[in-house]
Amino acid sequence: MENRGQRRPLGIVILAFVFALLGILSFIAAIFLPAAYGELVSNVERCIRAAGLTGMSIPSPLGAVVRTLVISGALIALAWGIAQLRPWAWWFAVFIEGLSLLDLLTGSTSLISLRVSGFSALLVFILHAVILGYLVSRRDLFLRSYSEPDIVAP
Repeated sequence: MENRGQRRPLGIVILAFVFALLGILSFIAAIFLPAAYGELVSNVERCIRAAGLTGMSIPSPLGAVVRTLVISGALIALAWGIAQLRPWAWWFAVFIEGLSLLDLLTGSTSLISLRVSGFSALLVFILHAVILGYLVSRRDLFLRSYSEPDIVAP
């Protein structure tokens, strides 16, 4: 049963769109990763031979491709969950944003954010903090999504 009088807030729609876009771009990157990796490996191997180093091997890109595909699938699922106001999507997004903030503060992980420094790092930190703050402020939408009729998109 749909309640046509209520609409999702614009911020929720934008977050869902951003996560979906990141998931799609990540999927495209996973497709082209082996080709780019192959070119990089051939250049590195040429440098290794020129330096006279022996016994060095370059790992396969399969791990990077699989990791990128998993991340892209998770981002697309997250976008769907946020658009549908699912409680698990709220928890997942809060976890991802919190991990991103922790990464920017400590540099302890390399899973989530790009390595940035200086003013760019400040802007990325502010962006993640604003997203986390918005998610926390709109938590009520995700909690009532199972107890009330569905909210339709604009």
